[in-house]
Amino acid sequence: MTKKPFSGEINLDVRDSTPDWDAFLPPKAPAGAPNVLVVLYDDTGMASWSPYGGRISMPTMDRLARDGLTYSQWHTTALCSPTRSTFLTGRNHCKGPRRPRRGPGHSR
Repeated sequence: MTKKPFSGEINLDVRDSTPDWDAFLPPKAPAGAPNVLVVLYDDTGMASWSPYGGRISMPTMDRLARDGLTYSQWHTTALCSPTRSTFLTGRNHCKGPRRPRRGPGHSR
């Protein structure tokens, strides 16, 4: 993301300065861009969800699955941190940044 240049003017006194709030506004989607909703259920098994034939009733998820797009093949991990890392960075969890563990039972 490119930063917008500051086009205001900063003077010795705030009353003589010109603000530029556009430099701080978040970017907007272009006109006609689709609405995308990503639902991330962490630490669950998809076989349990009603949209995939499971016994856990999820009426809202059923409606979203019926009216939208669902995926039925993906990779999962046994921990939430790799899932979150992958989601936030867009990288495979094996290639993401790792921090050394600290605490009881872990050497430095």
